[in-house]
Amino acid sequence: MRSATWYRSSSDVSGRLLRRKSPRVAVNIPALLMAEDKSLLGRCTMLDVSDGGARLQVERPAELPATLILVLSKGARTIRHCAVRWRSDTEIGVEFLKGPVRDGAEPPRSGTPEPADTETPAG
Repeated sequence: MRSATWYRSSSDVSGRLLRRKSPRVAVNIPALLMAEDKSLLGRCTMLDVSDGGARLQVERPAELPATLILVLSKGARTIRHCAVRWRSDTEIGVEFLKGPVRDGAEPPRSGTPEPADTETPAG
């Protein structure tokens, strides 16, 4: 397993663009992050997405675990298991782990805000 990169140089970014298997699509979707034990890690905004992964805006990237669950719908009906591949000061890049999107997953613990309730940060 490769360790996460904590910086992005311009040559690294251009090289990564050439290696992408599928193009990224710009989106602005509020979502939630959960740990594997279903505890809430926080809110995020999906900035762009491809078949294999996504770029997420988060508050404290360094505090997130190496693997997490991205909750994309109310009631946690649509989730993606992810591995963090890179981190910056305000963003992370995640790779979607093998397997289909799971519907009907166990919802976050009581009192957890739904992704649609997330305010999108100005950017």
